[in-house]
Amino acid sequence: LQKVCPTDEDVKEIAKARDAAVAAAAAAARGDGDGDEAVVLEQADAFLWELSKIPALPERLAVWAFVRGVDEVENDVARGIMNVKLAVREVRESIALRHLLVLTLAIGNVLNAGTAKGGARGFDLDLLPKLSSTKTGDGKSTLLDFIVGVVLDGRPEVARLKDELFHVTLVAKANFEQSEATIGKLEQEVREAQRAGELFAQHDSVSPYLTVLPQKLKEVQMRVAIMRAAHRRVVGRFHRLLLFHGVKPEAARGVVLTEYLGVLAGFCEDFATRLAREQASRERAKVKAKKKKTLGMKISDVDLAAAKESYVRKRPGAAGAAAAAAAEEDTVSQFVGALVEGSTNRNQRRKKLKKSIRGLRKSIRVKLREGQS
Repeated sequence: LQKVCPTDEDVKEIAKARDAAVAAAAAAARGDGDGDEAVVLEQADAFLWELSKIPALPERLAVWAFVRGVDEVENDVARGIMNVKLAVREVRESIALRHLLVLTLAIGNVLNAGTAKGGARGFDLDLLPKLSSTKTGDGKSTLLDFIVGVVLDGRPEVARLKDELFHVTLVAKANFEQSEATIGKLEQEVREAQRAGELFAQHDSVSPYLTVLPQKLKEVQMRVAIMRAAHRRVVGRFHRLLLFHGVKPEAARGVVLTEYLGVLAGFCEDFATRLAREQASRERAKVKAKKKKTLGMKISDVDLAAAKESYVRKRPGAAGAAAAAAAEEDTVSQFVGALVEGSTNRNQRRKKLKKSIRGLRKSIRVKLREGQS
């Protein structure tokens, strides 16, 4: 209805057309001026004419639209506040992030040993994105690649960094600073709706603006106040996190929440990408080394111990597991031995056959020579 609500110009045009139609109908009826409006006006014009009779119609529709649409806005703001709360908790409690920061600090102190930057007790998080652009001595990799290698070799708990900072990534993609402006706008719209409701009640003796609307607006006002308090608390949690990270109180006031957590989120994405790439590279290297190790080998040259290990099935915890495993190992040993022995016997038979064929050919040639002589 807000889109088809008639403007003042529309009302003037419809009134002019209505007066002309009524005058024409009255002249045709010989002075009878009581014409039927449904006849003299088109259906759309008649509908707009009836709407124009409602006082302050655009304001009424705007108030009810606000009351009906505030739930969606509230859900968006509440979701953003909850994500920030969980993100701050993840950053403070993440074991992977803590170990990674300690590892980065140790590597930086080793590289800066003997300089003014050596022996540092901490560093700014803004340095994390620079790890991917700091080249090693040969220029083929970066400092972040080296850290990823150290993590895969001896710090597997750091590999869970992206999973432990899941909500940090969500907050970095949103605009949390906009939520404060949204809450302020809701507070202003509630006050305007309350004043408009009081004005509408003056025109209607019996109206939902006297009973239903004030109750609805009071409920919305309470929910907005709760959102304001929750927003204030979560911002306080973030400031305490900055103090925990060593940021000075006077500098913490100027830190933007989305930008600060966005640095961590971007580093997590880069770290996870390089970690997955290094893991895939190592898996390919293992497969290649395994193929190269067995390339050109005969079945009889395969290590029997490795063959036994691939066939034996270990079942820990079951009754008689040791005896069953020993029996199965003997069976596998016999099976593998039979394969090797069968292969050896076939080779020996093939050699004997070739030797007999050569002897037969030699005897035939001797007899042929004797017959010719």
